[in-house]
Amino acid sequence: MAGEQNLANVRVFGKILGTESDYYVVETDNNPDEEGAADEEGAEVDMEAKGTGANMYAYFVSTNSCSSWTRLPDVTPKDIEASR
Repeated sequence: MAGEQNLANVRVFGKILGTESDYYVVETDNNPDEEGAADEEGAEVDMEAKGTGANMYAYFVSTNSCSSWTRLPDVTPKDIEASR
């Protein structure tokens, strides 16, 4: 995964136990220069930039370590408000 995504620092963040499947979560530095799934194109105006604040890290999830990893989207102000 780290080689395919060109990631320098990858840490195991945790495991979520689900009813259908378990999910492994890894955390990596959210590189502001990185292009890809989380482009700034649809970003909200007051959203924190990649690599700062709530978006300091990027998270990837997978059902097992050998399958493909999915990058979760960056946090928006609406996400933070909904979590409260």
